[in-house]
Amino acid sequence: MKPNILIVDDNKNQTLVLKTHLGLKGYQTKVATSIEEAKGILESKSIALLLSDVHLPDGTGSDLLGASGVMRSIAMSGDTQPEQVAAAKQAGFDAYLIKPFTIEELVNTIEQLFPQT
Repeated sequence: MKPNILIVDDNKNQTLVLKTHLGLKGYQTKVATSIEEAKGILESKSIALLLSDVHLPDGTGSDLLGASGVMRSIAMSGDTQPEQVAAAKQAGFDAYLIKPFTIEELVNTIEQLFPQT
C-alpha cells in the first residue's frame, strides 16, 4: 500500500505539480502552504510521509518532524550547501531532495523509504 503524503511548500505551483504527478502515480496526497496549516492536517489525517520544503514563511520543515503518525520525511530545498543537507538530516529528515528534482527522483526516494510501494 502506498503511503499517504503531506506536501508542505509555500510555492502553490510546486504543490500543485507534486500533487498532480504523485496522484497519477497512485499516491494519496494532502497539501499545506504553511507550518500552521500542515499541523492542522497532521492532527486530523493519517499521514505516513512528510514531504516538506525546508524554508517556510512561518518556520522550517523540521518544525513538523515528530508529528503523530508520520513515519518518514523528505526535505526539499533549492539550498545545495552541504551544511544545509547535513542540518536537515540531523534534524530528523530521512532524505533531502535538491530543487528542482524530477518526479522520478521523488518516486525513487519514496520507494526507498517505503520498499513495499
